[in-house]
Amino acid sequence: MEKLASFYMERCACFVSKCFLKKIVILLIALGGLLVTGCAVLTNGLSGSLYIESSKVQQIIDKAEYPAKRMQELKDDPVGAPLVKSYEMFAALMEQKNMDSSLVDSMRLSRRAFFEPWKRVSDSICNSASGELSLEIRAVYEAAFRFGIESDYDYLLKEQDSLHYEERKDVSFEDKVEFLKSSGLGEMMAHFFVVRQDVPYFVKPAKTLNELETLVSSPWEEREKYKVTNMACMEKNPLGQETLVLTKEYSTLLDAFMGVDPKYAFPFSDSNLKEDFLMVAISVVSRHWGHGFHYESFPAIMSVVFNENRTLAILNVMGSFNTGGFYSLEKRDGVWKTVAHKNTWIM
Repeated sequence: MEKLASFYMERCACFVSKCFLKKIVILLIALGGLLVTGCAVLTNGLSGSLYIESSKVQQIIDKAEYPAKRMQELKDDPVGAPLVKSYEMFAALMEQKNMDSSLVDSMRLSRRAFFEPWKRVSDSICNSASGELSLEIRAVYEAAFRFGIESDYDYLLKEQDSLHYEERKDVSFEDKVEFLKSSGLGEMMAHFFVVRQDVPYFVKPAKTLNELETLVSSPWEEREKYKVTNMACMEKNPLGQETLVLTKEYSTLLDAFMGVDPKYAFPFSDSNLKEDFLMVAISVVSRHWGHGFHYESFPAIMSVVFNENRTLAILNVMGSFNTGGFYSLEKRDGVWKTVAHKNTWIM
């Protein structure tokens, strides 16, 4: 009986061993087949986490090298070189415990060498936009801008000093601006205010604001029918900031500086430091999901709708990186006045 049991145990062990070896051989053959066929099974989306295509690996390498390539291109560009030089000094200063005053001065001079030519280009563009419609759009924009500052002041004052709101609500406009700036709102501290030069506009028949408002129910309504014109720039906006025009050239230069790749379009590791560096001069805000950056300052004009004799207007304004709304304005005694404002859309 013991011999019989021993015989069967040996047969079982042999069987198990053969089966195991057979499975290993089958597995090796299968793996070989996968490699020959280009890992079709593993790349079909079911097991993608186990395998990375060589093209994907190259994309990862490209992502890592792209910002460095763009910065090198900027160094070789006569317009962009001062910006890179200034930023490198800024990054060095951030690593120091004690600020080197001579390095701070050199950094500021290099940064100025980038922004002063941009200001001259902007002035030239703004001076060329002097038609009646361009001036009208500027006046509408400025009236809405001032209304926004008044509203922000009221809101912030109630939040910070509700007990003394009544006695402080009727201060001068200049005092309201200083109060908002002292509250630490970064975009208000920037030296320049960046605008787009082209403004979509539309003319609709309406005799009252209510009638015009009903005709403009969506910020994207009939956009394909809008015409485009230049806006006469404010020399200084109501916050006292000087105007820069976001031309295609300077938008491309800023994208290169921030490391924005059209294929991948997401912020790189040093983008926050670059935002801090630029914030002294202009406001830079990340777009949705990190898809590049807003260089245009807020509130940013999106479009304007006039009635036929241009006494009524609905201004579509982007108030932050993902929200916006409509300002309803009326021209009274030759001056544009904001009648109402509604935040109505989210991107």
